[in-house]
Order: sequence, then C-alpha cells, then structure tokens
Amino acid sequence: MAIDAFQLTGAAAQAYEEHKVPAIFAPLAKATLARHRVGPDDIVLDVACGTGIVARTIRDRFGEHPHVTGIDLNTAMIETARNACDHLAIDLAVGDATSTQFDDGAFTFVICQQGLQFFPNEDAALAEFRRVTAEGGRLVFTVWSRPSPLTLAMANALSNHARPDLAERSLAPFSWSGAETIVNRLVEAGYTDIDLREIEVDRVLTDPESGVPKEIMGTAVGPAIADMGEIVIDHVVRHMLDATELYRHNGTLSVPQHTHLISAVAGP
Repeated sequence: MAIDAFQLTGAAAQAYEEHKVPAIFAPLAKATLARHRVGPDDIVLDVACGTGIVARTIRDRFGEHPHVTGIDLNTAMIETARNACDHLAIDLAVGDATSTQFDDGAFTFVICQQGLQFFPNEDAALAEFRRVTAEGGRLVFTVWSRPSPLTLAMANALSNHARPDLAERSLAPFSWSGAETIVNRLVEAGYTDIDLREIEVDRVLTDPESGVPKEIMGTAVGPAIADMGEIVIDHVVRHMLDATELYRHNGTLSVPQHTHLISAVAGP
C-alpha cells in the first residue's frame, strides 16, 4: 500500500490529538514507559512521534533532564506536536525513519510507538535505529498485534456503508505480520537481549456517541468519509455503536487493544 495511505491532513492530525491520544496512545505510552524507564542522562529519539505523546509522557514521568527529540514523516503531525509541546523542551522535526541524518550513536534510547508497520522498508528502519543508537543503548517499540473490536466494527461499517477500499485502509495499522521474524531481523541489525511480549491496553471512549465519530475522523480515511456526507457518517457510527454494545459499561465504551511490545539492546 502506498505510503500516502497513512498520511493525515491537518484536520485529521488535530482530531487524532484531541481524541485518539487520550483514548489509546497516552495510555499505551504510559504502559510502555512503566516497563522501560528513561534515565535522566538518556538521550531519547522518538521515531514516528505523531503529535508527541510519547515525548510528553517522558517529560511527565521522568522530568526535564532526558534530552528528547521527536521525528515524523507527516508534516501535519509535527505541526500539531509543536503546538502540543510548545511549553516543553522537546526537539521536533519532519524526518524519515530510514534516513534520520543524525550522527552514529547519537542516542541512548530509541522508541517507536505504533510506527514500524507503516514503514515501506522495515529492515532499513531497524538498521537506521541501530546506527543512531550508542552501544548498550536501548530500542523499544510497539506494533498492534491484532485489530480491536472497535476497529473491526469500523472496517465492517465502512464495507457496508462506504467503500471496501476504505475498510481495507482502516485496518492497515493492524496488518503487521513480522512478529515471527522480528527477533532474527533485530539480530541481523545488530541487537542483543531481545524481548517480545504482548500487552493489553484499553481504548476508552467516555462519550461513545461523540467519541466514535472522532475516532473515525482521526484516521487516514477520515477525510474521505467526511466527503461522503452526514448520512454515510451516521450509518457508519450507528453500525460501530451497535457492534460494540457489549463493551459499554455505565455509558463508557472500553475496548481491549493488544499490542506487541518489543525491546532490544544495541550490541557491539
């Protein structure tokens, strides 16, 4: 699938920040960093940083001393991140994960939250991660291990009420098939002490009636769905709400989301 299938417009990036970040990406960042602490002397690179939630979580949890840089190929994401991080000492720039332009061994901690599955050349990205990581430094990344019930409901709704190609694109973040080969590939890239596990984080919508439309608009297919008009949007939203009714409790929609959590150490 072409890389532009994953690009967000300015409006979609803002919707992503306002809805998807608190619903799932902030909890995921907290869960990841609870397992992999950043030290005050670490020099951190946040690859595919999106709107900067991992970088902000590092600041919240570990204070001002770790030096944090975030890069993302999507200009709209970086612009939104700059607004969200303007009060923090975080360096942000548009950048390609496979060619970062940083010096060899410039970082001691490289983290990539839900980005690897979007890279056209994953092995090139892994090699670049190793190049910019100092020996003994750490790599930590997450990749969704399966679609959540909410995501499957969205794909089904798009197939029924919009277009099948939009349904396919909506599942793209969950289509990673590299779990069986990732250990060997990391070894080939120069990593040791590799750990692969699966963790669960809840995707929480406190107001599903308003949250589900925002969930849709905060995706790469959001603008195309918006162009189809309110009737189509209403059908998609109602389908998703009906399909996830079992996950509603006291008005809140809480849907389990599973992810691979992978860590490794840069070898000699």
